[in-house]
Amino acid sequence: MAGGMTLIVRFRMDEGAKAEFTAKLKGVFAHMEKEETFVQLSLLQDGGDPRRLMVYEVRRETPESFIKK
Repeated sequence: MAGGMTLIVRFRMDEGAKAEFTAKLKGVFAHMEKEETFVQLSLLQDGGDPRRLMVYEVRRETPESFIKK
């Protein structure tokens, strides 16, 4: 499929919830990495705020095809 898109998702949570949340998120990532349109995925910690995480995802599809799923 032609085209590409980048998704950026930000999360903010209490420090005590971050370890469990991150572990569960990595399980979701394992499934996402098997999808045909998957290109790249990164989980980033905000250097200025330890309560914030960001997911940076690159897919080989259009926003319209992504929404139709």
